Parts: sequence; C-alpha cells; structure tokens
Amino acid sequence: MTHPSSLLWVQPTWLEQASNWIERELHRQGSKRIGLIEQPHIRHWSTVLRVPTSIGDIYFKAVVPELAYESALTQTLSHWYPHCMPQVLATDIEQGWLLMSDGGMRLRETLKTEDDIQYWESLLPIYAQLQKESAKHLNEFLELGIPDRRLAVLPARFQELLSDTEALALNHPSGLSSLEYQHLQDNADLFGRLCQQLATFGVPETLHHGDLHDGNVFINDGRYRFFDWGDSSIAHPFFS
Repeated sequence: MTHPSSLLWVQPTWLEQASNWIERELHRQGSKRIGLIEQPHIRHWSTVLRVPTSIGDIYFKAVVPELAYESALTQTLSHWYPHCMPQVLATDIEQGWLLMSDGGMRLRETLKTEDDIQYWESLLPIYAQLQKESAKHLNEFLELGIPDRRLAVLPARFQELLSDTEALALNHPSGLSSLEYQHLQDNADLFGRLCQQLATFGVPETLHHGDLHDGNVFINDGRYRFFDWGDSSIAHPFFS
C-alpha cells in the first residue's frame, strides 16, 4: 500500500524524532534496540512502529492531535486494569506517543484457524467488568480529553453533526445523499426521545471502547488484552 508523501508519519525528520525518543526510553529502562525499526501500520490518523529489542519486540504508536488522549488513557487503564491491558513502557502525552510491550497474538489470527464463539464468551465478561469498574472514574477520563457522548449530550452532538455537511460529505460519492440527510433530520426529535428513554433505566454510563473487534484484542496464554482505544468515549454501555 502506498501512502501520500505529505503524511507526517513518513517524513524522515519525524521518523528520526520518534526513533530517538524510543532509543532514550529503552536506555532509561535498561534495554536497547537490536535490529531495524519497521513500520507495519500507516494510516492518516495513526502509525505503529515495531522495534526489536533486548527484551523482545515492542511497539510504538503515534496518533493525530485529535486522538492524543489515547496514550494517556492506555497508560491509565494499564495501571488500573493490568490483567486486561498491554504493558505500557512509556508515553509522551503531549505528542500522543505510546510505547508498549508485545501483547501477544491478535484474536483475529486465532479465529482464522479456530472460528469458535467461546473466545468471545470468555472475553466479553472481562470487558463488561472493566466497564462496570470504569463507571466510577468518569471525571478522570473526561480530564484526559476523552469525548463525552453521554445520553444527556448526544442529542446536541447529533444536531452539531447534522449542521456539518462537509463532514457528512453531503451529495458526494463517499457521503450521504440528500434523501439520507433528510431522513436524519426528520428523525432528530425521535433520537432525542430515545436517548431520554434509555436514560430512565438508570444504567451507569462508562468508558466505551468504540472499536472493539477481533483485531483490537490480544490473546496470550489464555489472557485477553484490549488495545487501540483511539475511538473511545464516555457513553452508555449498551453502545458496546
């Protein structure tokens, strides 16, 4: 896959800065790089570097400023819930940089040879427990900059989205048609009422991963670890 040369992640200067930071953090922790750094993942919003070290492969992730909270959130979750999070070796919160140990094989690779629902039956209760325990930390999460998508604010967020026709790519091939857009407008009041109705059940709102699938779960020795929290928000747990 080719990537635009304008992307920050492919700029030699940026790669040098990231590599130097990785080297410093490794040295600080008594480790060192023993091979070439690879870049297996490049997206407009993030990149991942694989670093062979004297303690095994480690992974560096960088994200765009809008998602910079991911590094702080991942670090926080790794402290609170180390049993289901990758080990965080270092972070640069301002840069949105994250250095993690190898979490193991992704669940997706396991399911290629063992398409068994038992994996989901095992990991979803772990994720649900994380959500239950996270409900008491909403203020801390919001202070990290995680988006607030609780039921009380969702109707207003919905209206903001409808007003941003550029973001919706209205009448563009990759966006919404005029008919689809009108349908959303016609149902805005219904959306608000549904949010109010859901709130009456009193289920605590909490941390929502936002992109929980088999590519964002590590499995290692029967233990599951959740990663890639860049799409997370504070929301109703039923959205998971």
